[in-house]
Amino acid sequence: MTSSYLIYDFETDGSDPRTCRPLQVAWQRFDLNLNPIEDSVSVYVKPAPDRLPHPKAIEVTGISMAQCTTEGISDAEVFRRLHDEVNRPGTCSFGWNTRRFDNEILRFGFWRNFLPSYDHEWKQACDAWDTIDLARAACAMRPEGLTWPTHEDGTPTFKLDQLAPANGFDHSDAHDAMADVNATLHVARMIREQSPELWKHARNLADTETVRSLVMDQPFVHVTSRIRASNFCTAPFGMIAKVPGRKNEIIAWNLRQDPTMAIELDTEALQRRIFTREDDLPPGETRFSVKKVKLNASPIVAPLGVLTDENLERLHLDLNTIERHHRTLVEHRDALSEKLIAVFDTDFDTPADADDALYGGKFPSNTDVALGRSVHDTAPGDLHVLERKFRDPRFKGLLLHFIARNHADQLTDMQRDKWTQRTAQRLLKPPSPKANLDWPTWCGEMQAAIKLAQGPLRTVLQEAHAHGLQIAAGAGLTQDA
Repeated sequence: MTSSYLIYDFETDGSDPRTCRPLQVAWQRFDLNLNPIEDSVSVYVKPAPDRLPHPKAIEVTGISMAQCTTEGISDAEVFRRLHDEVNRPGTCSFGWNTRRFDNEILRFGFWRNFLPSYDHEWKQACDAWDTIDLARAACAMRPEGLTWPTHEDGTPTFKLDQLAPANGFDHSDAHDAMADVNATLHVARMIREQSPELWKHARNLADTETVRSLVMDQPFVHVTSRIRASNFCTAPFGMIAKVPGRKNEIIAWNLRQDPTMAIELDTEALQRRIFTREDDLPPGETRFSVKKVKLNASPIVAPLGVLTDENLERLHLDLNTIERHHRTLVEHRDALSEKLIAVFDTDFDTPADADDALYGGKFPSNTDVALGRSVHDTAPGDLHVLERKFRDPRFKGLLLHFIARNHADQLTDMQRDKWTQRTAQRLLKPPSPKANLDWPTWCGEMQAAIKLAQGPLRTVLQEAHAHGLQIAAGAGLTQDA
């Protein structure tokens, strides 16, 4: 049973939560009435020695790499502290957009530091929650009591630095980690006070079986960023299939659309109309709104009965149409499910680099997990002994990276060469290339950003540039690469 809330926030050197690194993190613990029960904590984190800070990330956060270097604590230390905090029995940890961003940073930070990556989501009455979809649900179905800012086209925006100020919170220091914790607290308190039943329902969705009972046999309302803001990120869905081998995932169809359109299509056509952008489809084709729902990720789902007549009008929904589409879905579920399971059945190769291999298709053995936790209590000079004891090859790679980041003086000449080659490879061909810049591109974009910047921002960009040059030089790269 939840006994306290831990609100936290990361500021990072990039936008991909699986590969970026924290530059600052803040957290504070609250009771169930959202009153503080412990002092807040805000720390800088030493920059990663094998990554280039993205210029856009530095522009957004304004964080000084020089300050992180001199005042920051190590990646290993910050994630040890966070692991203790989020795994305190009865802790619900959340923030703003944490499920899609900050919680992924937690998972991967725990992973590369040999700490269990999922315990905080289910063990000892702990759970990992989020407030952004709660806010979307409040805007769509229980908007009273809050002011909802909009984009120029009139669609709602759920950016914290706009929603919090619109509701009386001075968020002029947005993208400071502690400021974002406080802004999240402010919005969460308002929703809890104005819509206590919605808050209670959303908290109950941390229980996987509660979610399962709502989505399996009847149409349901689902709030998700995958639905357009013009529809208030809300739509009625019906389950098509359970994902084979994943008991807590289903495939669901947006009941705004008539499933009849998909019945005669083959797998290739379905795949095209699910994953291709609407603007890139041929004339006359519409994109199908089909998605996976993870039952153990606290998704915002509810029975159709929560929709009032006013909600239905605002959301442009008709119950008769929804029920008709659901009957069609049920009638053709077997045929559709077989094809859609094939559409979503994508095999992902285990990434070659250990840092990126958390979702490598298998959980590490209990023996390796226990051995991994001993890394933090092992003298630096004895860490090499652990390598031959690990069974999982990913852990062997993680150990080299852990030593290189935290005890570089303990590397052998061969290990140092391997680490240098790895760093150079990641700078030249970074993982998640859409979110991370390769070395030559980074040089150009960072220099361009510096030229356009003024005042303090120019200084922090120059510091980030100097840091990146130092990282690259250590890997044998020059600006002419």
